[in-house]
This record gives sequence, C-alpha cells and structure tokens, in this order.
Amino acid sequence: MKKYFLVFIFIFTFGFSESSTSFTYKQIQSFNNPFYIVDGYIKLNKIAGFANGKYIFNSSNIKKIDKNLYKVTIEFKKKKKYLKFKHKEIFFILYDKNRFWIKYKNRIYKHHLFIKKAINHNNKHIYKEKRSRLKLKIDKLYLLIAFKNII
Repeated sequence: MKKYFLVFIFIFTFGFSESSTSFTYKQIQSFNNPFYIVDGYIKLNKIAGFANGKYIFNSSNIKKIDKNLYKVTIEFKKKKKYLKFKHKEIFFILYDKNRFWIKYKNRIYKHHLFIKKAINHNNKHIYKEKRSRLKLKIDKLYLLIAFKNII
C-alpha cells in the first residue's frame, strides 16, 4: 500500500508540475515587448492616513494592444509591521523607435529616447545614441524602464 501511495505522489508531483524547459505564459508575453519595468515606487497619501507612504514596485504586466500601443499594469506593495498593502496603477504607452509617450490620468507625457552626443575630431560630428534605460517621474510615480532592442 505504501508503494502505491508513493508512486501516486511521484506521478502527481512530476506529472502536473511545469517542466523546467517550458516557458510560462508571462515569459512568452514579455518576449516580444521592446521594454520592461526594472524598478520603481509611488508615494501615496490616502484619505485615512494609515496606509500613507512609499509603495515599492512588485510586478508589472505589459500587454500589447495595437502595433505601437501597450497597456501597463503595475502592482506596488508596502509592508507596515504585520500588515501588507497593495496598490495598482494602470497607464498606456505609445512606443516607436524614437518616441516614448505615456498616458497617465488623462495626461500625456512625452519622452525622446535619443541622447545627442558630439565627437570632437578634426570635423565636428554629432550622432545619436539610444538610451538603454529611462528614468521617469510622473506625478508621484517614479519608474525605471529598460529597453531590450537598442538600435
């Protein structure tokens, strides 16, 4: 009887567990995204005052809606003694190779992804270099966004 029980447990754990070579749904979704959120936080002042403070970035979900349009859902967490608080923010991003526009609370924030750098030789040359990371400050939301495909 013990042998059958052990075999059943063995089959159940390895049969229904996710294989180490397979990809999760989130990994497959994020493979084609040209950017991802590395870090961030938000400062909140709620009405009651008990959950006020700095919420730290926990996870993000980036969904491609259209060719260049993405819906981003970010989850922030805060731990205060024995209590845990969660906060979600949703915004939209319009991204092409040169521009990065964010729509957050019915306002549009525009960012350019190129930094101009000059090389001083015999002739002065100016060329463009793409940022690998972008620091954003939107109201009380602070984010660090990294880009996968750099030119």
